[in-house]
Amino acid sequence: MSKNRPELLNLGFPVLRLEDEFPGLLPFKRGDRGRQHFIKLSREEEESFLYVGSNPALRSEIQQALMRLLNEGWTPEGEVFLDFNGQGDAPYEAPFITERIQLEIGRSLLPLLDPQNGAPLLDHIENLRADLVNLLGLHLPQIKVVDNLNLDENRYLVKIKGAPVFSSEIFLERLFAVGAPQQLDSLEGWTTHDPVLATRAKWIENDHKEKAEQLGCTLLGPLSLMMHHLRSLLAQAASELVGLQDVYDLVDQLSVTHPVVAEPFLDSRVALRYFQSVLRELLSEAIPVKDLVTIGEVAGACYDREIPPGNAVEECRKALHFQLCSRLVNEEGQLVGLALGPDYEQELLDIALDKTVTRGMLEQRGQNLVIEVKKKLDEVSPQRVVALFTDPGTRRVARKVLEKAIPRLAVVATDELAPSIKVLVAGSVTRSAESEVTDTVEEPSGERDASRFNFFGSKKE
Repeated sequence: MSKNRPELLNLGFPVLRLEDEFPGLLPFKRGDRGRQHFIKLSREEEESFLYVGSNPALRSEIQQALMRLLNEGWTPEGEVFLDFNGQGDAPYEAPFITERIQLEIGRSLLPLLDPQNGAPLLDHIENLRADLVNLLGLHLPQIKVVDNLNLDENRYLVKIKGAPVFSSEIFLERLFAVGAPQQLDSLEGWTTHDPVLATRAKWIENDHKEKAEQLGCTLLGPLSLMMHHLRSLLAQAASELVGLQDVYDLVDQLSVTHPVVAEPFLDSRVALRYFQSVLRELLSEAIPVKDLVTIGEVAGACYDREIPPGNAVEECRKALHFQLCSRLVNEEGQLVGLALGPDYEQELLDIALDKTVTRGMLEQRGQNLVIEVKKKLDEVSPQRVVALFTDPGTRRVARKVLEKAIPRLAVVATDELAPSIKVLVAGSVTRSAESEVTDTVEEPSGERDASRFNFFGSKKE
């Protein structure tokens, strides 16, 4: 509003001068489309605009105001339209607006985006996102695909929140063969090691497909391999990708069918952040959040009792015991694991009760356990051990100790074992003299996987 014509302030509607800044009259935001209407007015050397709104028809109050302006010497010059297409001008784009998941591809992979080829990469990505919904129980952000001619021509790069987290190569004219060393040695091709499958493999020519199948190798097409990489990576990175707005949208959908469960989290941002912490920790341990009703009921009760989010996670795990265990069983329906011995149970319990223990101290005090678990896993091989069984009070601490060194080993409390699941204890993890270490011993590096984001990888040999 111009301050040198105070009589215009009493008209009851907005009049804008050219030198004015528009004072919030444009309700459109990013992604919205529409049009706003103004009437241009002039008087001597002055120019102003009468704001009409998004509807070009003059309402009665606008007509009355226009008549008052005409009586005061203003002359209408015509109409002005401002169109909004939902896009922002590049120089004014907020720097924090970034794609949370971005896939960059090299020159030789551009045919995967060619419309004349049906743009197969885009179709596969949509199918992948649908698979992840069924796997995780929530929608992950859109995956933006762009070309990057600075990459090696057969390489692709995955970025999460703008940071590169995974890179690998695929070859569109070859097949990816996975098998035992003796099988692969019988095939001609480029030897590689796949970081996701954690196995040796070979890129072979299509003409060798029949021979590879006769040898018993598993064959993957290049696009199928890329989707397998993305599925594994995004599933393990899901907890990093679930933002507060994502949780709000998820709970808002739940409110349609279960308002009593959902509304407490929608009414309080503090409660919503609490629920976000619970969901993110469940996802970090590869537990789907498809049963949102159960998770919401348990987390809501814990929030009402002012129980810390970490303890709420443990309560949710018990309530989800069947889903938790069923994902770990083998082909015979057995859950094979190691039992934590009483000496380590007591040590971890002492750590859990010590409120002064920092993350660094926890890792240092847990070095013995890491060594013993790895040793026992080697002893019971080739049994497919997938879990470590602990007492309820020590599960969370044991998980923190082992998650970096042995990330693929699930840590399951005894009260989380579903009664219908067959449990097989392959061995017990107990303290031995060989496992004693001093405070100066470095932490074993251990195997790391996609959850730690260090997959930069395979290349031709």
